[in-house]
Amino acid sequence: MAHFRMTGDKFRAEVAMLGVRRSKTFTSESAAKIWAEKVEEGVRERHDRLDAARNATLSKLIPKRVLDAVIATAYTKHQIVNAAMPCGDHCGIYFLIHQDDIVYVGKSINIFNRIARHRADGRVFDSFAYLLCPEELLDSMEANYITAFMPWMNIALGKMGSQSRGKEESHA
Repeated sequence: MAHFRMTGDKFRAEVAMLGVRRSKTFTSESAAKIWAEKVEEGVRERHDRLDAARNATLSKLIPKRVLDAVIATAYTKHQIVNAAMPCGDHCGIYFLIHQDDIVYVGKSINIFNRIARHRADGRVFDSFAYLLCPEELLDSMEANYITAFMPWMNIALGKMGSQSRGKEESHA
């Protein structure tokens, strides 16, 4: 069951049901209520899956490995579908990260292909982040982030923003 309370000028939503506790703060009461409803729906779906898996009749019809998989899932189908991203090219600025440090800032009209190419080329990074933006803003956004963060790979490669690289490489 969800509870809501004011904390200063923010709304705190707290959900506690069926052994699950979640809380989050929002700037509006309506956003807090929407979030709480989604959390409660996810908790109910997971609880229903657990009940079904424990049902003796059902467990005789479904292989144990399938029941174990259902019980072990951390997210509901609804949560996964809602978090999905559309397929296709994603244009924007990307950040290669190694040991919690931004080591490279780049731009591309196809971010995921470009990151894969960096990996294939042997660039050292253990995670990445990206910001989507229109193609016409790529050069200025990349230059701003490079100037702000001064990633060591950009400096070592002499690639300090769009001024020092050609259009072909930067959008590959």
